[in-house]
Amino acid sequence: MNGTIMNSAGCYGEYIGLLEVNVTSDGIELIRGETISTKSSPVDQKVADILKKNKEIAIEVLSRPLYTLDRSLWHDVIEENPMTNLIADGLQDMLKCDLGLINSGIVNAGAFQNISHKKLIEICPSPLNPTSYEIQGKHIRKAIGESLDPQVCLADGRGPGFRGKFVGRLHVSGAEIIYDGQSISGIIIGGAPIEDEKWYSVASSDYLQRGSGYESLGHGRNEKYLPDEIRDVIRMYGKRAECTERAQVKRWRESSSVMV
Repeated sequence: MNGTIMNSAGCYGEYIGLLEVNVTSDGIELIRGETISTKSSPVDQKVADILKKNKEIAIEVLSRPLYTLDRSLWHDVIEENPMTNLIADGLQDMLKCDLGLINSGIVNAGAFQNISHKKLIEICPSPLNPTSYEIQGKHIRKAIGESLDPQVCLADGRGPGFRGKFVGRLHVSGAEIIYDGQSISGIIIGGAPIEDEKWYSVASSDYLQRGSGYESLGHGRNEKYLPDEIRDVIRMYGKRAECTERAQVKRWRESSSVMV
């Protein structure tokens, strides 16, 4: 890329990237590039012992309690749940946007009683960042409509930075979604019906901002990223009683087909 030599060796230490270059006064010339699998490499016992010892230390430190939840935050991939609502609320408050929007697949489980850093990593292992950006209402509408489909929610969520399994249902803050069980009949943002051509500021994750899981959410602009991670949102807002209470309030409202 523009004369720059690059090598990507994946993650988890499964490969080692090797670049052989010739450096002269004229610049750098690539001789060869290689990605080497570590699968068949022998284990260095000395290094393994160091890792084992430090893992034990890390677990002990990370397991120290941070606080006790005022309300339990259960989780579900398909159904609206307080754990994902808490994240949506926290993102909207943190980034000061029109709408908080996050997928339930970003977490693997609910939280009950004691919270520690270890528990936060287990609940939300993805190193994804709180992200704000602008996007038109029609793209939000399309994504929320797709979120009603269990097959979309249960699809493989694999993508950059994602450490979960499923994409999961979309959860909102600052909005209300009216549906009949199969389709969306209305979306209210900030007390007004959504407008297809209007640009809304959205507090989300860089996963959704890239269009991962819900492709239509990738049509945004003016994205900004925070250095925090999504698990930090749980850590900061889970200790506030008013936040765990608010997370219990449903934002998906099922309309009745019976007219009286």
